[in-house]
Amino acid sequence: MLLLPPESTMAECEIPEFTGTTWGDSALYALILKRELRICKGRLDEVIHWRNTQINQQLLQGGAAVIPIRGHQLSGESPVQVLMAEFSFLIG
Repeated sequence: MLLLPPESTMAECEIPEFTGTTWGDSALYALILKRELRICKGRLDEVIHWRNTQINQQLLQGGAAVIPIRGHQLSGESPVQVLMAEFSFLIG
């Protein structure tokens, strides 16, 4: 069964258009960008929490979790980290 993160975390992050003409508009735009960045970070934090929960559930049930090494897609030739309840190791 394929498990996916919560749908609410899969929305694209918004990048509001800058339509201002003054330095004050620039300051307001910076605040808007900061707010959008916090929203996007919150979604990412939720995905990370979901992923860690899935891994922990597998390990608690005596299973293993296969995680692609950062920067690599999961394929037959990609390096992965295998986590098991007692230890973890790298393959690839």
